[in-house]
Amino acid sequence: MSDLRVHHLNCAHVTAMSIGGLPLACHVLLIETPSDGLVLVDSGLGTADYAAIASRLGFAFARLYARPTVAPALAAIHQVRALGHRPEDVRHIVQTHLDLDHVGGLSDFPWAAVHVHADELAAATDRRGVKARGRYRPAMWAHGPDFTTYAEEDGEAWFGFSAVRALAGLPEQILLIHCVAIPTVTAASPSTASPDGSSTPVTPSSTTVNYRCDLR
Repeated sequence: MSDLRVHHLNCAHVTAMSIGGLPLACHVLLIETPSDGLVLVDSGLGTADYAAIASRLGFAFARLYARPTVAPALAAIHQVRALGHRPEDVRHIVQTHLDLDHVGGLSDFPWAAVHVHADELAAATDRRGVKARGRYRPAMWAHGPDFTTYAEEDGEAWFGFSAVRALAGLPEQILLIHCVAIPTVTAASPSTASPDGSSTPVTPSSTTVNYRCDLR
């Protein structure tokens, strides 16, 4: 059995977008590990976003098509404290991708190692095209995160996925999955899963939840 404890956090309430009639949340996972501290999967909107929501997220996202509620208590750092943990114990952040609603909380944990697919980091820093310039907001990683990147070719085939691999410094139960079936996300974007002893994925990323990408 897995010795990881997983908390599901909602780090934003997006009022103007919905799936199946339900408003979107910025789904973040907080994973307690036995010896590697706390791990976040995605970081949602952070304190800097809630303090200056239009400038950080862009006017269109903040005021027009998404309109997240300004609720600073939803920032992951506050929820970590509310669960009785120290923010400094968040040692790793696994970013499924770097879209603005998944990455804003990075700056609240500047000491954490950040794990991300190499092609996704390249897409975020290049920001080619109008859509990419809206999705990727350089201010969210302007503090210079400690990125560790992973290439698809370094992974192994697993349960029908083309590339799955372990993450540096993290327990073997936490895997990085290359998933290309997610709309609006770059083809190289990873998802994250934590398998139990039978290798069954039990922790889908926020991307797989939002877009109903089944892990079977």
